[in-house]
Amino acid sequence: MLSIRADQPMPVASAIKAAYLIELFDAFAAALDHPLPDCETVLRDSSHPATIHLGAARRETAQQALGQASVRRLGEAMITGRGVDNATYNIAANVVTAHFGGPAGLTARLHARDPRWKGLTVRRYMLANRTENGDNEASAAALASVHGMLAMQTVPGVDSRAISAAREILSRQDDNRGRMVFFKGGSLNSDPVARVRAGWREQ
Repeated sequence: MLSIRADQPMPVASAIKAAYLIELFDAFAAALDHPLPDCETVLRDSSHPATIHLGAARRETAQQALGQASVRRLGEAMITGRGVDNATYNIAANVVTAHFGGPAGLTARLHARDPRWKGLTVRRYMLANRTENGDNEASAAALASVHGMLAMQTVPGVDSRAISAAREILSRQDDNRGRMVFFKGGSLNSDPVARVRAGWREQ
């Protein structure tokens, strides 16, 4: 095993959404196929910090795609981008962030989940200015902990239904050796450029 500066916080881009997914699905483990209660409210609010930086057209597109979406579908859009454009893929994560009280509220929730997750920090909504409040960050060790817990299907305090649903969303096509692949990456093209690959294989 190779480990280099595993505890150093670094820009994590969309890879941090794997942790968002766990919190979202745990909060609604008994209602994964029902809409997120405040999703439409956030998307219709032209002044909400989750979407104000993206403009009316992108907010309307997201409203059409996600306004009545189930929690499960919201998680899928946030993680995979399947069936939505890039802005809506990120707005889905912003709706989740808003539901948990914004970046500070979601950070507090992540830190309370497990001491190893204190290397995860949410500072901004997706696609917001990177310098105003700083980047969303993760240490390699903290991000590995998120995926490791899902791989072992033992996330502290998380409903087993939420874990199963999160694993399903993160699953990808089996590799050429027939192993199950689970993955969530992230990338930022502005300075500093970031490329994050996180996940695991089974069997």
